Amino acid sequence: MALQRQVEIGSVRLRLLPQPGFELENFVVHDDPTFSAEPVLRAQEVTAFLRLNSLLRGRLEISRLSLTEPSLNLTRNDDGHWNIEHLLGTHRQDRSGAHRQGSVRVAPGVPYIEAERGRINFKFGAEKKPFALTEANYAFWQDSENAWGMRLRAQPLRTDFNLSDLGQIRVSGTWLRPQPCAKPPSSSTCNGMMPSWAN
Repeated sequence: MALQRQVEIGSVRLRLLPQPGFELENFVVHDDPTFSAEPVLRAQEVTAFLRLNSLLRGRLEISRLSLTEPSLNLTRNDDGHWNIEHLLGTHRQDRSGAHRQGSVRVAPGVPYIEAERGRINFKFGAEKKPFALTEANYAFWQDSENAWGMRLRAQPLRTDFNLSDLGQIRVSGTWLRPQPCAKPPSSSTCNGMMPSWAN
């Protein structure tokens, strides 16, 4: 999975059981500098599970990324775009790195991404907002070439108020890749990811 971001990994260990994969420590994904100088993601521990059928073909493909206590920074720029749009919107079947199967180009499988006990911070431009999501359990996965699914369960937090319990939120939904505009785009739905929330 090509993130097209600078990635730092403190250490890597191979694991064989119960499923082959790699254990990563001090995993950092840097953000696009046009959005933020802070990393978009930090995680002390990440387990990358290998797709077994890819090993039979002599390839290494990740089937699942499991993040423990990650910190995710979501940043929205002045044009209304989020820093994860590009990460979720670049996996097309005609991308470089795809392999041929007959006459059809098939992209390597995109891993299922899950996180436990994470924190999600929000920034609008250079301003970090006083609200965040803690104890966040969430997952992202690709349903099809043009659709990503997600689910989230977390506890809201406000750092500007002394509030002890804000309850819990649950969200699930889908990001749909919009079709190319026939005319010059008049809104962000023509060139960005378009959310469609299930509940």
